[in-house]
Amino acid sequence: ASWGGPGCSKSLNRTIDDLNAKNVLFVSAAGNESQNIDLLPSYPASHESATHISVAAMTDDEYTAGFSNYGNIVHIAAPGVNILSTYPGNDTAIQHGTSMAAPFVSGAAALLFSAFPQAKAIEIKEALMSSVTPGPYPVSSRGALNVAGAYQKLKTKYGNASRR
Repeated sequence: ASWGGPGCSKSLNRTIDDLNAKNVLFVSAAGNESQNIDLLPSYPASHESATHISVAAMTDDEYTAGFSNYGNIVHIAAPGVNILSTYPGNDTAIQHGTSMAAPFVSGAAALLFSAFPQAKAIEIKEALMSSVTPGPYPVSSRGALNVAGAYQKLKTKYGNASRR
């Protein structure tokens, strides 16, 4: 989810809760207002759900991007500065934002689900959150995305990855 704002509709809350009940991991961009969303909520990033991951943006030199929202309701940091992205007109451009960071976490989760199809969404989230690379990130995990670490945590639990 790459959008956000101060209000949250009942419909959005229900939808995210329904995804949780269906074992779907919901990943959202934390937002780009340089604010603590514990104090000034921004949705869907501020939605609390067992299978929701809110993502802050980090810089090339592994600091929180100055524009990134933060807070304990934000879960993890991922690259969000100087990201080569597709752009309208069959082009590419360098982009910045938490909307660039969230797909790193979504992609990591997809790889983990592919390798460990028996894993539940909450287990993927827990593996991602507990295997972060520690850093100066004002998010609940106090770290940045570490896909290899999450893979190892799930491998310890489930054994070798699925060979599909």
